[in-house]
Amino acid sequence: MVGTAAFAISGVLIARKENYDIIGAAVLAFLPALGGGIMRDVVSDRSPIGILRSPAPVFVVIATVVCGYVFFRIADLMKKQVAEPRRGRWVRWFSADGLFQVTDAIGLSSFTVIGVMVAIDERCDPIWLWGPFMACLTGAGGGILRDILRARSDISTLKGSVYPEIALVGGLAYTLLLVGRTSSINLSYVQTVTLATLAATFLIRLLVVHFGIHRVTMGITGKPDSGK
Repeated sequence: MVGTAAFAISGVLIARKENYDIIGAAVLAFLPALGGGIMRDVVSDRSPIGILRSPAPVFVVIATVVCGYVFFRIADLMKKQVAEPRRGRWVRWFSADGLFQVTDAIGLSSFTVIGVMVAIDERCDPIWLWGPFMACLTGAGGGILRDILRARSDISTLKGSVYPEIALVGGLAYTLLLVGRTSSINLSYVQTVTLATLAATFLIRLLVVHFGIHRVTMGITGKPDSGK
């Protein structure tokens, strides 16, 4: 639920920045929050798919979109304009873009763990392959769909920004820590490994954004996308 709400908030923030209406905001919120999980469930032949098992994630997204719409409408009516923060590596976190990056990182870390757990639950074999793949698909797949729908030529998740790689590597580490343990696994160990993976994936994503780390692109000329 935390990951779903976080990705939904990121979609609402994009809708606000790019002047989408409430329907557009709902689409931009639904895709990262639920799109990756739907693709994962289809690939893993999970039946029924996650959103059909419980309507709770759908309600979370709807509530987030409505609350965001009401909040911004009230802010506009009251004409409360927040001063643009000074440019700087640290100060920019206290802005709409900073909030977007934080919520996006929360969603990515949460869904990375969920992707691996679904792969284990569905007994995908070999798990060392499908665990990271499902983590990447769940964590980054919906965000990629969202950016493609926005018809952007500079899709940061596919052009330069280190994003799906974080879910892939985090999913691989989480998978190996769970299935590579020779002795019996108890609940305390699972909780510790899960929290460590969540924290590590979250922090790595924020560090990537903070320091502007990019992968090497296949282009000959041009600067890599900033990910903003």
